[in-house]
Amino acid sequence: MMKEINIYNKYCTCMQNHGLGAYAIVAFCSGYKSVNTTNSTILNLFIAIPMIMNETIRLVIRGKNDNEGIKQIDTLISNKIYDKKTFIGAFYNLISAYKNYTMTSLIFGLRTGMLNLSNTGEISTIVPFNSGKYNHHIYLSAYKLGVLFGQDKDALVKLLQATGVSL
Repeated sequence: MMKEINIYNKYCTCMQNHGLGAYAIVAFCSGYKSVNTTNSTILNLFIAIPMIMNETIRLVIRGKNDNEGIKQIDTLISNKIYDKKTFIGAFYNLISAYKNYTMTSLIFGLRTGMLNLSNTGEISTIVPFNSGKYNHHIYLSAYKLGVLFGQDKDALVKLLQATGVSL
């Protein structure tokens, strides 16, 4: 198994890199677990990764000038970042555009040992997220979004409904 620092240095160098996505999943899972006794599910990743990789949404998650940002999923939804006609386009198109990236990032994380997937669909990590060491805006946003998902058991459903995605 590769050491955490080697994975970061070797693979996390650009936006469309699957190592970057895998470590964003690590940060998301760490944030989720920091406020919840259970692990996140794989379904959350297909909403979270497109949000994390979108600069506009990242600015809303973390706040424009600091790391505080929003405090709950309902606030994120009410910030109108999902206005289908005027802001970033239909969010379900963003989800669709990132589904392959999300899956390959997940596979990369599983193959490198950064992530674990249970047979019930829970995703976890043994790699500690260190915001002081990896304070990249994508990772910090992923961690914060994980916290928001962890605090609200209905976060996934609320986001799906607000964005017009139907199951």
